[in-house]
Amino acid sequence: QRANLVLLLGTLGGRDALLLLDRLGVYLYLHGQYADMRAAYETVRVADPPLATVAEATLTLLRHARGEYEEAAVRYRACAKELEACGDRRTHAWVSANLAHCLIGLGRAEEALQTAAHARELFTVDGSTAELGWVRAAESAALLRLGRIPEAREVDRTALAAARSTGDARVIGEALHGFAWSSLLTGNDHEAAAAITESVTLLRGTKVRSALAKSLRTLGAISASRGFRAEATAAFEEARALARELDERPRELSCTRALAASWIGEGRAAQAIPVLRACLDEYGEMGGRPAAGLTWLVLHRAYVAVGDEEAADQAAAEAAGLADPRDASAAALRRALLALTEPA
Repeated sequence: QRANLVLLLGTLGGRDALLLLDRLGVYLYLHGQYADMRAAYETVRVADPPLATVAEATLTLLRHARGEYEEAAVRYRACAKELEACGDRRTHAWVSANLAHCLIGLGRAEEALQTAAHARELFTVDGSTAELGWVRAAESAALLRLGRIPEAREVDRTALAAARSTGDARVIGEALHGFAWSSLLTGNDHEAAAAITESVTLLRGTKVRSALAKSLRTLGAISASRGFRAEATAAFEEARALARELDERPRELSCTRALAASWIGEGRAAQAIPVLRACLDEYGEMGGRPAAGLTWLVLHRAYVAVGDEEAADQAAAEAAGLADPRDASAAALRRALLALTEPA
């Protein structure tokens, strides 16, 4: 049935195709059907300019999910310019929110925060709670990167209250993810654990696999920070498997890094080293500076464990060069990863 709908798009006029895609695209994205989604939007990208821009923006989201941050940022900006020119505020807001998340991956938190604020202004007219939740998630993530934890906490608290008012399990589950993470960063470990557990439970019921993978990864980080090693590695394993199925390479890599950190704690540092170096190569291609810095830190621990002092010193220097002392999220992840490297 999915394939038939994708084929149907090629027979419709531009506006009818867009109306169908507005519904089909959301379904395909939430269920991780990225290949069908890509085919659908490529079918209509040759249509009139406004419709082609919507299609291009959605295809850019798929690049973003694969970790092509630099290219995605360029394409998001071009789409935003076109959408502003044609007065499509809602899609412009959505693209701006996606750009903000992309900039966070590139380590450009100040720019991400400004972009998210612009997206929120655009969504003020007719944005849904789910759409505003996506913007608030970008705002919170950017604020945490800048070390502005209380402000991020308030953003997440507001987003969760709005989400609960909808009664929508997916919207609530996604909002709980942000609330759980800022709870951890404010020292509320038990509240963080309860929130992320509820998030995972709700999202399992919705079968929204991308959001579930994200919450499972955060469950892993929170569990590791609290000393629950087995729960952490199980969550990272499940999140990695989902991310791999969805071709969400950055999330898969971050889970692989966490599992490699756990190998160090299990006395398998030699096995972790080539895996971590492969992660670094990919992060370098993506332009993901924060992620690369954390990976160098774990690699430092691996080299220390095998007695390679020269390589350990080099890894430590690389990690220090990429670290941002303001970044509260990176500091929390650092604690979680280092906890996993401790002897099991």
